[in-house]
Amino acid sequence: MGFGLRAELLGLCAQLEALSNSLERYRASYSAKLSELKERPGTEGMKATLSRVLDELEAVADVVNRIRSLACSGEPGLQTLVRAYHIADQAYYKMVAGHGASVPASIRSAFYEIYRTLKSIAL
Repeated sequence: MGFGLRAELLGLCAQLEALSNSLERYRASYSAKLSELKERPGTEGMKATLSRVLDELEAVADVVNRIRSLACSGEPGLQTLVRAYHIADQAYYKMVAGHGASVPASIRSAFYEIYRTLKSIAL
């Protein structure tokens, strides 16, 4: 593995770690808001929205963890990086197509950077 590719992989792993940390902060914040609302009557719509956002954040976190386990474990080969790219590709288009529309924009943006980096490495 050349120096340039190794540097890109290190950058990718750092991006994945930062996104994982951001996702954890968002999940903690939305969970706290949801638990506050559970005690209030008449907030069913807000509870449903927060639950949906939490589910979508969890789905993104699962994808990030899958990519991180492939790309940041040991010294991955090209086939492993292509697999990680395909996982990111599918997840990114789900987010863009509206299935993840309630995912915060900063998360979508960070995921795009990871997707773009993987694309440049794998293709």
